[in-house]
Amino acid sequence: MSHPPSSRLLSTILFFALLFFCHLNSFAQARLLRWQLPNLQTSLQGNQKLSKKEAEALKEIDRLYQESRKLIQAGQHDAAMPLAERALTLAEKTFASKLPVIVANAANNLGMIYKNKGDLSKAEILFMRSFSYF
Repeated sequence: MSHPPSSRLLSTILFFALLFFCHLNSFAQARLLRWQLPNLQTSLQGNQKLSKKEAEALKEIDRLYQESRKLIQAGQHDAAMPLAERALTLAEKTFASKLPVIVANAANNLGMIYKNKGDLSKAEILFMRSFSYF
């Protein structure tokens, strides 16, 4: 079933607006995530604390993130992708309900890799997945 031209145009405009927003914020998000990781413990509500397992997972996600960012900056998107995928998997497994911002950032980071490689359909899925956590 085909969508009317106006519906396809609107979808295309929204998709590229989303890509534009994500691209503009990619550097800001990198800085924000770097700031968030050490300060997440203080931002948890009430008596909620990170368990030892969660703290270790957070350190691993940060390590994977930093390593993938270096590879991306060197133009090695293919090498960065498995690291970003592992970070997303670990984030979803560990923090989906407790700290969804970690999962959102991990999904966005992987989406940026796909966007930079020109795979806009996979990038869109990951960007929408990222936004679903907010």
